[in-house]
Amino acid sequence: MAAMESAAQPSILNLILIGFSFALMIYLLYSRRLPALITLPLMSVLIAAAAGMPVADILKGVVEGGALKLHGAMIAVIFGAMLSTMIFEEGIAERVIRSVSELAGDDPQFVSVAMVFVCALLFTALGGLGAVIMVASIVLPILTGQNVKPKVAGVLFLFGLSLGGIFNPVNWALYLDPNVLGLEAITVATFAGMFAPVFAGVTLIFIWFNVRGRMKPWKAILAACVLGLLGIGAVLALNPGLMEKAAPLLAWLRLGLWALIGAGLAIAWIAALIQFATRFTKTDAPLPGLAYLAPLIPVATLLFSGLNGRTKAAFIAAKPEGWFESLPAFPQTFLNLEFGIVTSFILGILFLALVSFKPRKTVNTVMKSIFEGFKDAAPAVFLMVGIGMLVKAVISPQVSQMLAPLMAKVTPSSFLPYVIVFTILAPLALFRGPLNIWGMGFGIIALMLKTGQLNAAALMAAFLSTGQLQGVSDPTNTHNVWLASTLKIDVMELTQKSIGWVWVIACMGLILGGILFLVLG
Repeated sequence: MAAMESAAQPSILNLILIGFSFALMIYLLYSRRLPALITLPLMSVLIAAAAGMPVADILKGVVEGGALKLHGAMIAVIFGAMLSTMIFEEGIAERVIRSVSELAGDDPQFVSVAMVFVCALLFTALGGLGAVIMVASIVLPILTGQNVKPKVAGVLFLFGLSLGGIFNPVNWALYLDPNVLGLEAITVATFAGMFAPVFAGVTLIFIWFNVRGRMKPWKAILAACVLGLLGIGAVLALNPGLMEKAAPLLAWLRLGLWALIGAGLAIAWIAALIQFATRFTKTDAPLPGLAYLAPLIPVATLLFSGLNGRTKAAFIAAKPEGWFESLPAFPQTFLNLEFGIVTSFILGILFLALVSFKPRKTVNTVMKSIFEGFKDAAPAVFLMVGIGMLVKAVISPQVSQMLAPLMAKVTPSSFLPYVIVFTILAPLALFRGPLNIWGMGFGIIALMLKTGQLNAAALMAAFLSTGQLQGVSDPTNTHNVWLASTLKIDVMELTQKSIGWVWVIACMGLILGGILFLVLG
């Protein structure tokens, strides 16, 4: 008995020390005494040491191993930043915004809707504070010129930023990384296709309540409902679990979506090559409208890649054995195509280089995008270094064995607790908190995943939903601080105006994610 007590005592002490390390780091983050770039690596070392991990294991396993753990996601962020820089160098973002603003007319509500959705379109590929400043510098004067209140204009911009971010492959990188959740791009796209229309629907209602105009209430609600139905349709088309339970019509819907995206990409690339050929000797050719498709190329490529794999599997299952091997080389090669996140960004850069080609200038633009992209991506890359260290620390045997019983008690395993628990805890995504994937979140994800009570897809849906509070309402975001300064308001006004609406969006996302990944499986 004495031996058992002496063995248990260090575990209790270590658990207390781990809890103290978590609490101390959370305090430093919430009080803004230390940035996440420093706090996360420091937290990783403290937690590992508190668990009794030998110094050699901390240095080799947590520090060295953790720094390299998310190397795939880091490279994806760098290439995403390169594409973002190139889009701005070619002036695409400004032209899109100006064109949409002119089409929207002079009604403040319709202009607000147009600006939110054009921001969403742009931020499917753009990222970083530089991109925020460039886009917002054009969008905010348009909104305030329509007598939209400054804090409402700021919130609308943040809604557009986060709505586009749902489809930005850079934000998928950590979910797709095999060292973290290891999800397929099509799984994330399935949830994004369902969640984004709901987000857009709530945004329309927000505009109706906060911006004066000619939009009728029933039109805003009807549009929100239509967007929700489009999201449900996307899920029915993309989710393989539902496909098995649904009518054959849905299988044809997925096949049609695969063919539509594939044909669209093929036509876009053929047009890009033709455009390149016609511009090869011209030095003053204007930017063609085809260039506006560049922000969509990476996400469309990833979506096609996922659908391509599922379509190949469906063909093989429906045809006699040996059918696929008997096909000619080209169809086999086509159905075997798989594009990763880095490849998708490279294709986006190449597409834009072809359609905007100018002798000498294009090479310089690409080189500038490489250097500027590295610079813009540096903070996110270093943050991933800290996230990797934290993940390595919490999944180590010393830490996970101590925290597993506690996580098993607090991790929901069924639909209703899943929605309730994550909805209540959603504000913990603020201030780089425990539900923020760009803070402590992936350490918590790793622990929850090890309990086996929630699958990886359900965790992705939970953190993507609650993460919208951080994206829109966190007063410590550099883009929130810049927006508040530009609009001459206090940064907390943006938080107070948006947090209730975004909390509702997060709750709806949790409901959708719970249905999709827990109820329907």
